Amino acid sequence: MKTRMTLSGGRLLALALLTLASARLSAQTVDVYVNPTTWAYDHYEGSGNINEDLSPYSVTALVYGTYITRKYYCGDFDVVVIRNKDTRAVIQTLSSCNNIFYTQGTTAYKLSNGYNGSGNGISGGEIYTWVSFSNGDLYIGGAFTSAGGYSHTQYFSCYRFQEGWSGVNDVEVNGVVESFSWSGYKLRVDGAFDTVYGPLTSGGAKSSITGLFGTAYWNDAFKTFPNSWWTSN
Repeated sequence: MKTRMTLSGGRLLALALLTLASARLSAQTVDVYVNPTTWAYDHYEGSGNINEDLSPYSVTALVYGTYITRKYYCGDFDVVVIRNKDTRAVIQTLSSCNNIFYTQGTTAYKLSNGYNGSGNGISGGEIYTWVSFSNGDLYIGGAFTSAGGYSHTQYFSCYRFQEGWSGVNDVEVNGVVESFSWSGYKLRVDGAFDTVYGPLTSGGAKSSITGLFGTAYWNDAFKTFPNSWWTSN
């Protein structure tokens, strides 16, 4: 006589949650469709997503006397497949992107550039907002817990145009960054935080400012990440 095994409601719920978690932890893929000649962005498809409010985001910087333009894409993905928008043929594939990548000319790159600490991209959450400065450095804010594999990079970080993630662990905030806006030459940073950490004067030692009530200002007067500083107004 065969015995029929059944699952209780609690076990069924646990199995369903485990299946959902396993699906979420699997690699998210985005297929990005471009003009095969110019690599102009057309649209994306796939199991992952690209934040179309922010992407693609163009950044131009003067590097050794030449202006170079990159287009950054962020969202929820791990694998990126660049495809011909007309034929759907694969042009290039990137893995381990960790939610952000860029194209420069007719090539796609992970955000490591050889200066990426112990990893590429961001981890632990999403990018909600970003902005570039005149030197081409890309500042990002959101709910992530690390950038470029560095510690002390939660919620606010910078991918420097020529140095990659190098030096990004100089500054951090203690809560989610929700938006950026300009206040004169300063970058206004808003979110769910009350403390920022970093050099408070040009070249100063790392310290902190508390009681900010979710707003701080990043001073870009020196146009370089390590030599800027937090101010309270």
